[in-house]
Amino acid sequence: MNRNMIPYIDIHTHKHPENPDEMAIISLDVEAEPLPMCSIGIHPWRTQEANKTPHFIEKSLQLLASKATDPRVMAIGEAGMDKMQGADPEVQRNLFERQALIAEQVGKPLVIHVVKFVDEIVEIHKKLKPTNRWIIHGFRGKPMQAQTFIDRGIDLSFGQHYNPQSLIMAYESHRLWLETDQSDMTITSHYQSVSHHLGLTPDDLKLTIYHQASSLFGKL
Repeated sequence: MNRNMIPYIDIHTHKHPENPDEMAIISLDVEAEPLPMCSIGIHPWRTQEANKTPHFIEKSLQLLASKATDPRVMAIGEAGMDKMQGADPEVQRNLFERQALIAEQVGKPLVIHVVKFVDEIVEIHKKLKPTNRWIIHGFRGKPMQAQTFIDRGIDLSFGQHYNPQSLIMAYESHRLWLETDQSDMTITSHYQSVSHHLGLTPDDLKLTIYHQASSLFGKL
């Protein structure tokens, strides 16, 4: 492919790209109708509904399993654990593990939301030994935390706020992704900012992540 035709890949966002040279995986709730190039999952914040809605988790997991094989669904998630919001940790852990198993069964990446449950996510990864890729979205952690994930073979996706050293570590380990999430920035401008920290041109960074995405998802 001509270098000028290679898109800027946004691995996790809640908005549609505005420019034809941008390609995004749009994060949707499990109840949404799949869109071309989306991820679908049950956010850990929604575990709060388990306390008031009977069978919420079971029904949501059945729905996820039914949509997971849809070719429009590129990844499962965002799944995860959040100590600041959500139900009891065991409820969150159970839901996360079961989504991780669905992602493994369909052979698609797992996009992960994690707040103050790093050790638990690493422990679950050791327990399940997944063969599919796990991607921590919106990673803001310091290098020691980044190294913990990288050592487990877990990828890191960086949004608007990030630790530059952790960014460099992820890039050097071939586990770097970029995202806009819910921010107002464009993925193109994000690549321009990040490439400065990496000592690359935006085009070189774009090419690197595009090849990585093509390997992960197949032909884009």
